[in-house]
Amino acid sequence: MMVMMFLEIILCLKYHDKRWCKRLFWFLQLVQLIGLYGFYVVQRISISISLPLYHCRMAMFAMMLMKDDKMKNFFATIGIFGGLIAVIYPIMDKYAWPHVTLVSFYLGHFALFGNSFLYLLETKKKLSLKESLLINGLMNIGLVMINEITGGNYGFLRETPLISSWSFPLRFVCITLMLCIVSYGVQIGMNHLKCRMKI
Repeated sequence: MMVMMFLEIILCLKYHDKRWCKRLFWFLQLVQLIGLYGFYVVQRISISISLPLYHCRMAMFAMMLMKDDKMKNFFATIGIFGGLIAVIYPIMDKYAWPHVTLVSFYLGHFALFGNSFLYLLETKKKLSLKESLLINGLMNIGLVMINEITGGNYGFLRETPLISSWSFPLRFVCITLMLCIVSYGVQIGMNHLKCRMKI
């Protein structure tokens, strides 16, 4: 999977200015989302897991539907991080392979990474550390409220991988700060890459 991610980066760097490249990842994301939410509707999956409120799923819709602004920039940085983490430490639905949700997991994150990478190579929008912290904080507060209503684990704020034994306030602060730092760090990294490539 890491090899595929590496090849995807090369493809994006080489053809970032080609319309077909952008359309390819946009189309793959569309197919993935239709397949996943079609399955959820047909199977009447509980709203505790089926709403598009995980960070990566929100980023998927943002990359497809939002115009070029700071919010899209934020979700693109989350898309880069989420795409990489999904390959390194996958957290998937508990179905036997092959299954639509498992195929969707990998296809969705690869498409998200591609869409996010291509967007960040071209956008001139910049997000400050303060703006990133504000967006993250408000979004995560909203997810906590939705988790209370649905019984879900959106944003992994109810049950957090690796730190599930920590208290809720500590996990909330940790996730919010981590995403803030990651978002800002990805933006700096992409800006450095653009300078080196003279994009």
